[in-house]
Amino acid sequence: MHSALCLDEITRLIAKSSQSDKPTLCSLARTCRSLGEPALDALWEQIQTITPLFLSLPKDVFTTDRKTIVWGTRIANGHPHIDMTYRLAREITPTEWITFCKYAARVKVVTHTPDDKHEDKSSNPAALWADEYAATRLLLDTMERLATETPSPLFPRLQELQWRNFDVFTYPFLRAVASPSLSSLSLEGGPFMNIGNEAEDENLLATKRAEAFEVVADLGTLFPRMESFTWWNYDGQSTPTSALSRALCHWQHLRHLNVGIPLTDTALAHLSQLPSLRVLQMSPHVRSSTSTRVLPLQGTKFFSLESFELHDDTMEDARTSFLDVTWLLRFIGGQISSRSFSISTQHIASSPDIPSLFEALSEHFVRETLTSLNFRENLYFSRMMPMQVDHTALDTYSLSFASLQPALCFENTESVILDLERKVTLTDSELLTMAQAWPRLRVLRLSSRHGWPAPGSSITFAGLEAVLEALTCIEDIAVAINGSSTPSRPDGRGGAGTAGAGHAPRTLKLLDLLNSSKGGRTGDAALSLLHILANVRSCDLRAWKFHSDGFGGVPRDQESAQWWKYVFEILKATRPELDAVAGHEKRQGASWASGIFDELLA
Repeated sequence: MHSALCLDEITRLIAKSSQSDKPTLCSLARTCRSLGEPALDALWEQIQTITPLFLSLPKDVFTTDRKTIVWGTRIANGHPHIDMTYRLAREITPTEWITFCKYAARVKVVTHTPDDKHEDKSSNPAALWADEYAATRLLLDTMERLATETPSPLFPRLQELQWRNFDVFTYPFLRAVASPSLSSLSLEGGPFMNIGNEAEDENLLATKRAEAFEVVADLGTLFPRMESFTWWNYDGQSTPTSALSRALCHWQHLRHLNVGIPLTDTALAHLSQLPSLRVLQMSPHVRSSTSTRVLPLQGTKFFSLESFELHDDTMEDARTSFLDVTWLLRFIGGQISSRSFSISTQHIASSPDIPSLFEALSEHFVRETLTSLNFRENLYFSRMMPMQVDHTALDTYSLSFASLQPALCFENTESVILDLERKVTLTDSELLTMAQAWPRLRVLRLSSRHGWPAPGSSITFAGLEAVLEALTCIEDIAVAINGSSTPSRPDGRGGAGTAGAGHAPRTLKLLDLLNSSKGGRTGDAALSLLHILANVRSCDLRAWKFHSDGFGGVPRDQESAQWWKYVFEILKATRPELDAVAGHEKRQGASWASGIFDELLA
């Protein structure tokens, strides 16, 4: 054997280069002792569940038991059945358990990311979840029986854990895998049922649920070096707000937090002063833990934050609207120092909300720091519920210049995405004022997912030209225009095609005209666009292509879509390098979900 293979660094580099090739690693592990250890470390470094650890034991330990569990309406109505495929045939001996622990000591990552090269159970999430549940119960039972042979911690190298669980009996698993080295934890689901159906007594389930919440409260001490924590898809019968907040207050190195569970004001105060926190994704609902105010009214909060995102709770009784976001910003007080601010909601308030939201933005965000705004509104499911008034049809709910004006103070803004299901009442001069207030803007998308509802857009070709000339860094813009009129430019320099009229910058990569209305002669419209894009070498043009056609109050207009298709055909005949597409087109190889979506729209 070459002397270089005696160096541990060399052998580990060889093993790491073959990490994606499991058969090669298995062969390396059998080659010799010097290659065996690095190969085994690479082989076991990342696993999808803990099931493979049990499969490393002798074959007679397990027997195949295809036990089918059919979800009841009380537990999870609508879920498919799950097959539990492994059952313990005999007790694991202490010697076999030591072998199990030796392999567990090599694991660094447990994640559910599918392995493209192995299509067995990794392609079936239900089977993967079932195996994980069975293995978790087996692990806890074995650790309790062989406590003296179980090392502490069981996974000493574990750095990242993604764990999904809805069973109240298996939350002690988090104590079993507790390791000071773990810095990333992702939880899915919550302790709200008993998959194995051992406990039909609601009182016992409530007791086990309380014990599970205690495990959650101890996460702060179990994993003291936590840097990334996620808990999503929680759908429990009670909210672990206090337990989770207790854990959060212990973490001093947290960099990324994503939770759909309301937090306490104490936890929010702790997060606001963490120098390490970079990404915060949370619910805007905060619950008071004391009768006195915990957060100071003044001062800078979240001073190292790069991204601040507020989204809908996963709890059924906690709906998020823009008014809730406004309340949270005023509750936090002071100045929030974040580069990006995002909101996503599926609900709408019963009173006008946009003006107060943008006023709160201008009051509580550091003006020199904020560079990105991203507000997304999807009211489709809200419209399915009985409502006396469709608030989005009211004038007070429109996206107007007056409501947006407070946000113009953020002069370093680079991206503005406002996907709202509301009327847009902006004029040429108002849109130009926005462009002049945000000279560094690279992305401007206004209601790009749903289009501009009736009465449509009053932006003209000349107005679009003036805006694109003012935005010297623009790369992506989505606005609807009125194709039937081209009045004088809002800055008084004359219409499109006149002497001195400007052009879009060369940085432009995407011009999305959304549900722009049709005009008169297609050749005139094409000529205006050619003039606007004279300096642009390559650009994608879109019109009447939505992600959510017809779901945001904008019905399909085949005549307008066809008119823009003719305009784009003239453009492509003149400038083939422009990729211009109008209307909704089905493409070869579209997913089955897209096909179903098209049928629903029809």
